[in-house]
Amino acid sequence: MTADVRIEVKEGQRARIHAINFSGNHVVDDKALRKTMLLKKRGLFSWLTGSGVYDPDKMGIDRVALRDVYMDRGFLDVSIGEPEIVPVSSSKVNVEIPVVEGEQYFIGEVSLKGVTLFPHMELESRLRQSLSEVASVQMLNRASGMLRDYYGSRGYINTRVSYRLNPTVSRSASGAAVVDIEFTVREGSLAYIRSIDIVGNVVTRDKVIRRELAVYPGEVVNEVKLRTSEQRLRGLQYFSFVNSTPVPTEDPEQYDVEFEVKEQNTGQFQIGAGFSSIDSLIGFVQIQKSNFDLYSWPPVGGGQSIMFRGTLGTKRQDVELKWSDPWFLDRRLNLGTALFRRNSQFLSDEYDQQNTGGRVSLN
Repeated sequence: MTADVRIEVKEGQRARIHAINFSGNHVVDDKALRKTMLLKKRGLFSWLTGSGVYDPDKMGIDRVALRDVYMDRGFLDVSIGEPEIVPVSSSKVNVEIPVVEGEQYFIGEVSLKGVTLFPHMELESRLRQSLSEVASVQMLNRASGMLRDYYGSRGYINTRVSYRLNPTVSRSASGAAVVDIEFTVREGSLAYIRSIDIVGNVVTRDKVIRRELAVYPGEVVNEVKLRTSEQRLRGLQYFSFVNSTPVPTEDPEQYDVEFEVKEQNTGQFQIGAGFSSIDSLIGFVQIQKSNFDLYSWPPVGGGQSIMFRGTLGTKRQDVELKWSDPWFLDRRLNLGTALFRRNSQFLSDEYDQQNTGGRVSLN
């Protein structure tokens, strides 16, 4: 025996946020808390941006973000309660968020375990200098990163640093809550770079990427320099994704470093028009290409830049062409050239002026 089941759903209106209110917050005001949230109250341009609608998924993310605001101020026991949705009208709601701030913790004793490869006193001194009085989670994470960078910059990859919070029954002289911090280091192994591989570059030539790297084969795997290399490659704006990975080899002390990139569009086209009392009616077109290559065909992938701009108006006509190579002769020399032609009819009723020229720079 079978039966058909028909379910009829009548959709109501989407709940629009009229206001976001907090209770129990004394240290951080409402404005600062709202600023960290994805959810926003409905505003003048919400119809265009799509903001101002209550979304439970975003609220879950916002509760974590609100907790982080307090954790970064040393309120380690903070609790962000379940929000209450209070109807204001048939389509508007208020979001009421309860907060239990708890006590603000200050750092007491700081200890460091697991250090055997470097002077314990030096690392402990660096650690203490990186900490402030307040037990900020953000600051503790930065201190952990400092320890990892210390090892990573000396070739000891895969070093791990963790910390544990140990609240104490004692209080500071001012009566504030105190927490002891115990950092534990799991030391990595010393590694050297055997080779550097580039993957993902279809257009960009290998040498354009390699000349931006701060690491070389034969060196220790310096994790700080690897991040610097990634930042340099991102700064070229040729790639939408850059990542470096040390890849183990058959020799436990040798690693191949793989730089993975994903190329993006490096060309721009602009067109526009306007009117002014001097130029009268005027229009322009501009074509710009980075990661250009003057010496090959197709002319892309060489890390150069070229720009053409043409301006046409009733009283003015300009043409300009620029080209530059930041690594001229494969050295860090920036060679720049420009050609231009300008024709102006607004300078005088008796004559027109025409300028043609160019310039070359090397620095």
